Amino acid sequence: MIPRLDHTSIEPTPPHPSQAKIVDALPQRLGFSHSESFGCRDENQQRVIWLRPKAIAELPFIGRNGRERSARVQAVFAGDLTRGTLLAAGAEADLQTRRHHAECEAFDEGRWAEPTGSQFALDEEELNPDRIADRLPRKLGEFLRQMPEARRRERQKAIVDYVGFNNLDLIGLDPAMLAARAKTEAQRYAARFPGRDANAQLANQQPVHRKGRCEKWQRRRLKKVQRRALAYVEQAVGAVGGANVPGRPLYVSDYAMDLHEADVRRTEEILESLRLICVEDPTVQIPMAEINKRAKAADVAKRRLLMDAMLTRWTSLGWWTVWITITLPGRYVATSTNEGKRAEAWNPVLGPEEASAAIQDMHHRTMALLRERGIRPSGWWNAQPQQSGSPHRHLLLSCPRLEDARAVCDAFWSRFSSTPPEQRSSERRREDPGCSAYVIGDTDPRYAPPVGQNGTIESPESVARYSARYATRLENTEAGGTHGDEQRRFAAWKKLRRVRGHTWVGFDAGRSPSDLWDTLWAASTREGEDPVTPRMRLAVGLMREIRQATDIASIARERAKAAENDDDRNVELSLANSESAKAADLARHACIAVGMWPDRDLDPVELEWLRGETKEVDPLPPMPFRELRETSYRETRSVTVGAVAPELRFVLPERMSAAALLPIADACGVRIDRPSGKSKIRPGQIMRALKLAGFGLSRRPNGTRIGFDLSGEFIRKVEKEWRVVDVETACVMVAEAAANAEAVERMQAEASAKAAMESRDRVKAAIERERQMRQSPEWVEAERMSIVEGIRNRNRRSRSRLEKLSLRLKKAGRMTPAKSRQHLTDEPEATSFQIVPPTQEKRPPAPATEGGGVHAPPPDGSRAARRPVKDPQDNTKGPS
Repeated sequence: MIPRLDHTSIEPTPPHPSQAKIVDALPQRLGFSHSESFGCRDENQQRVIWLRPKAIAELPFIGRNGRERSARVQAVFAGDLTRGTLLAAGAEADLQTRRHHAECEAFDEGRWAEPTGSQFALDEEELNPDRIADRLPRKLGEFLRQMPEARRRERQKAIVDYVGFNNLDLIGLDPAMLAARAKTEAQRYAARFPGRDANAQLANQQPVHRKGRCEKWQRRRLKKVQRRALAYVEQAVGAVGGANVPGRPLYVSDYAMDLHEADVRRTEEILESLRLICVEDPTVQIPMAEINKRAKAADVAKRRLLMDAMLTRWTSLGWWTVWITITLPGRYVATSTNEGKRAEAWNPVLGPEEASAAIQDMHHRTMALLRERGIRPSGWWNAQPQQSGSPHRHLLLSCPRLEDARAVCDAFWSRFSSTPPEQRSSERRREDPGCSAYVIGDTDPRYAPPVGQNGTIESPESVARYSARYATRLENTEAGGTHGDEQRRFAAWKKLRRVRGHTWVGFDAGRSPSDLWDTLWAASTREGEDPVTPRMRLAVGLMREIRQATDIASIARERAKAAENDDDRNVELSLANSESAKAADLARHACIAVGMWPDRDLDPVELEWLRGETKEVDPLPPMPFRELRETSYRETRSVTVGAVAPELRFVLPERMSAAALLPIADACGVRIDRPSGKSKIRPGQIMRALKLAGFGLSRRPNGTRIGFDLSGEFIRKVEKEWRVVDVETACVMVAEAAANAEAVERMQAEASAKAAMESRDRVKAAIERERQMRQSPEWVEAERMSIVEGIRNRNRRSRSRLEKLSLRLKKAGRMTPAKSRQHLTDEPEATSFQIVPPTQEKRPPAPATEGGGVHAPPPDGSRAARRPVKDPQDNTKGPS
């Protein structure tokens, strides 16, 4: 026999409040294990006694020397995640060592057989069905031991056939132990298929090999096997079944609840060590725990808003609401709440997976009833557990006409139930109720829903609140009371069964409407981002109004809670209700603008509103923009990164023919491979070529089919690139960013200094070139001719230019000032008056004239030199 580790001695960290207590001192009668240094087990009360760190630090036998004692105390003071990981690693290593020794003994005795895959070989004693109760966790094994002998043997055989002996050990593993087992499986797979060969070259890089070497993927695989085994075993042993049975809780067993809470705590601790960091600026970091909390709240708020929008739409359009409940027959229920009045016995072959597949098949058959009658459904469905843990679904759909709604109910009753029409109203009051379908608001007793227990008549709002009572609440594990315990158990059931609690019906699923809503909602939060496309601009504007209305409603509810009298409370509640109704109506129109429902499913009133708001005859809805990204396993997946406005390119003819489609393909630049010989081009070949070229097709409300491409306006969901890293990597990225910033700043300073030096050198070179150029004879001759021309035209600047040129030539030593002036004015056509520099000789005063002005002495009697000069001290008006 292979020695097996007793996993029941390992409790989650911290334990359930009903199973553990906190003490400050260690009782003298209890021993203390070094391998379980964080707690010890009380044999009398069968629970773990948790010691406070101060009490543990004072224990005399915690270490033999200072270093060992310090290490053990440090391990005790570490977080729950670290302590659980260390304990699980030690337990897993002990288990593997024992298995290895047992296999060696079996090999020496000649009875060893190589196990297949990751399974271990078991001996005859471990394969004994009577030992199943011992191999199960204590909380589950007690239920099996209390069964009668015949029932116990029947359930043991069912567990062996459905789960298998090798997977029973996985049920008793807590999250830390499961992670340690996943690490062992990854190491074992890596030994069989290493990532590098003997020459250190890459090998076994296929996705299946990369997944097998990944601890995370192995943990998910083991978790899936554990969930499947636990869901079946807890039903087979009768550990779940309803509050009417003592010790049998709702939805999930107590052991499954403990595993779920331990997994939630481990997840929270892992999220605390992760950060969402901006790649451009690593100093911008957001804790993943905070993001997870906000994301859950935002998801619930979004679901409530869209539900209110649908209810408002149905009411405004006058549509009829159909309430359908899909329930599995008794052969899928192992332990019913009302076991004595069971209509059908449980089939041990049908486990939780078969139940999920059966209810999904019934759901598809229900949707087929609507399609057979040409009804385009609109609404949602919610999955909920019965007290025994078996799933059932509530569908809330709408039909434009009362006749269609009644036809759907008749078809559903005839297919899934044998209840007579006159007894349909009492179907919900049976001890073992089955499937049902009602029309909300119908007065006919064959279709009207039963009256509630308090005598109220069902309405679309009340049915929506009942069917979505779990989907519209936060799964907060810290909530107290009966309501909080029920919500926590629903969260545990949903995670154990891997079911989807809420799904929309009637949305344009091919266009990812939820991602489109999130993209445009994010755009409405960014200031200054107003789309140009009319339909996206309309959606973003409505979403901003929705945010304002919801903020006002939230503030009004907070004021109502703090109100001192009933009058103020009623006023605030009335304001909150009116703003909530306004937000629901705005959300309905925003859904139309986004294109949550296909345009051909919209009512004519909604289409007319859309055309009036966008000022377009047929505005196309925005489309999701997807990118192919490669995962760490080298697999590609499509990810929605934004929204893009489609552009109309062509309109398909009513009759699809190759002659009509070829001109369209030529106009779009799509090349069609023409077949050789006598074969002709088929329309399907042209359509496939258009799709491969990136053109999409859409059927519009008027019945036409159009072709479009994604070349319009693009709105990105997230502006910057973000990455999820641990705290250590985040610190490294911040340090690298700081070093890079310093290096960039230093490089910029060096570049600025170099640019300034080069600029100074260029200025000096330019001055030197100018100086050399002005000393050349060609430049002096050109300057002399320009001065002479200025003197001839009586230019006032010529004299100063003459003086500067003379001084420059004097400094250069080429001629004296007198010779330079004489040389500069040596021209046959030049004037003959003498230029007197102001620094050498004063100008004689000019004689007065009749008008009070003065005339410059005419050197040659010409009229050009007789221009009067105004005396500054003379105020008389001279001749014009």
